[in-house]
This record gives sequence, C-alpha cells and structure tokens, in this order.
Amino acid sequence: MPETSPSPTPPQAATGLDGWIRSNPWHPRIVPFFCWIVFMTVTQFLPESLTPAKPFIYIAQCVATIWLLWHYRKLTPELNLKFHWLAIPTGVGLLVAWVVLGYAMGGELGWRWEQAMAGEWSKAFGVFPYEELGREPNRFGPDLDAEGQTVPHPIDQQITDTPALGYLALGLRLLGMSLIVPLFEEMFIRSAMLRGLQRPGSTVTGLLQFASDLPVIGDWISKTKAGKNANEQPPAFTKQLVETPVGAVTLFAVIASTIVFTASHQPRDWPGCFACGVVWCWLVWITNKPRKAKGETWKSVNGLSEDAPDSGFVNGAGRLGLGPVAWSHGITNALLWGYTVLWQDWRFL
Repeated sequence: MPETSPSPTPPQAATGLDGWIRSNPWHPRIVPFFCWIVFMTVTQFLPESLTPAKPFIYIAQCVATIWLLWHYRKLTPELNLKFHWLAIPTGVGLLVAWVVLGYAMGGELGWRWEQAMAGEWSKAFGVFPYEELGREPNRFGPDLDAEGQTVPHPIDQQITDTPALGYLALGLRLLGMSLIVPLFEEMFIRSAMLRGLQRPGSTVTGLLQFASDLPVIGDWISKTKAGKNANEQPPAFTKQLVETPVGAVTLFAVIASTIVFTASHQPRDWPGCFACGVVWCWLVWITNKPRKAKGETWKSVNGLSEDAPDSGFVNGAGRLGLGPVAWSHGITNALLWGYTVLWQDWRFL
C-alpha cells in the first residue's frame, strides 16, 4: 500500500473562559472593563497593612487588561490607535469641563472664580481652604478628619509614608489612566454600549431577556407576558450590536451609553461624565460617518459590499474606529493627572 500522510488534526474548539469570550461579540468588548473593575475593587478593600502591595497589584491590573485587549484584538477590529486632530481640542476642553463641573458640584466654583478674577491663581486652583474659610464641605466635597483637614488621597499618603512606592504608584497611575483606561473604556462604552443600546424597544426586550436569566426573579419574569414575548425573539442586545456600525448613533443610544458611563464614576463627577459622554459620542460619530461627497456608505467604510447582511458590521473597523476617541480620552486623563499633581488636588485622581 502506498504510504499516506496522516490527516491533519482538526482544530479543537475553544473551551472554558476563552471559549465563552469568543462565543458572543459582547464578551471581548466588556471583559477587559470588568477585569479592571475587579482589580480596582480588590485594591479598595485591602487592609492597611497591605498598602505597600497596591502598586504591584496595579501593575498586575494593567498587565491583565492589556493582555485581554491584545489577545482578543482580532475580535474587536474597531479598537485601534488612529489619530484625528479633533482629539486635541476635545481632550483639552473636556479637562476644563471636568474640573469646573467638579468644583461646581463641590460648591466651590463661585469662590474660586472670584479668586481667579482677582489674579489669585494659587487660591483659584488646588485644595479648597475649608478650615481657613470656616466652611464645611457639602456631600460632594472631600472628607475631613477630626481636625478639619482634608483626608489625604491614598497615593498622597503613600508618598508621605514611603516616597519610593508613592511615586511609583503615581507614575503607574499616569500610564494606566492615560494609555490603558481609554482603550478598554471606549470599547466598552462607545462600541459595545453605544451600538448595543441603539433603540428603546429593542433595549427593553434585551433587558427582559437578561433579567429572565437571573436567579430568583428570572423564572417569574419568564412567565409574564412581556417576558414570554421577549424570550421568543433573537437576543436583542447582540442583534443591535452586530447590526450597528461603529460610530452610528441615535439620541437614545447617546443617553443610554452615557448613563452607563456615568454610573461607573463617583457622584461628584457625574456632570463631567455627562459632558464627556456626549462629546465622545459625537467624536466617534464624526470620525466614522460616511463622507457622502466621496460616495461612502456605512457598509463601504466598514469594508462590506452593499448586498452584505447588516450583521457583518460586527467585523467592521469603521472609517477611523475608536482611535480618535481613545486619543481624546487619553489626553483628558493625562492632563487631569498633570492638573492633580501640579495643584495637589487629589480628588481628581
């Protein structure tokens, strides 16, 4: 008999966590975000005796998130580093909005404005002198100790206690908030959420489908008329995501995605989050919408033929993708880090 080559071994299906991430287009777009949140939560609940370990946990947090972004990059073609000049004015403008709105929420803006108009720039920015003015911070202001002094930020305190570790933590924070956070947060908010929450009706259907899978209330919801109707339809969130190109927006999608973005921040920053959410939704739209003068369509800018199904948008990178909005986000965060270090107002970190 003639000698034959062995048949190639068929590729094994992905299993476990890897298989789960690859099984749905939502998963690679949300897992890096929740990975970051889990590490952040662990750090917040560490006992004081383990404070010196925080910079090293932050390194692990950055490495794990970067690995997820890189490993599943082929599943998220919209995530890139393409630049657009609008990233600069939007990034700088949103820094100003974030700081001003933060001061307004703290009830400090009027006094700071008076100092700025008087040329007292050192008073207009930085730590608010509550004790000197005999004022108490409102519920959005900083926490005060028994002597009326502002409770130091963990990194500020670490710089005082162990300068080497403190400055390491400060430098790592710059890298994390300006380079890593913009990538996974924009993919989560301006891709997954903005595209997956396009229409009110479909979003309500998706929420009912999601709730039907929850313990305790899931069985009850599944038995209701609304729950039955929802569960007879295709997965609504996934359908909206795969059929919506990067950068396509509706008023509902902008509001819904911005609410999700805002909910992941502390209340004092909510007005700033709203400003960022609206501007960054506009930026991802303006840098990806088809240019009619060049004969572009949503399908052509995503590399699809005009007769291709709408579900093909999940594999499209858009015209510029998430690059410009990630740059804008990174510029805002880097400038916010610089503002914090310059004026020692650690609440913004």
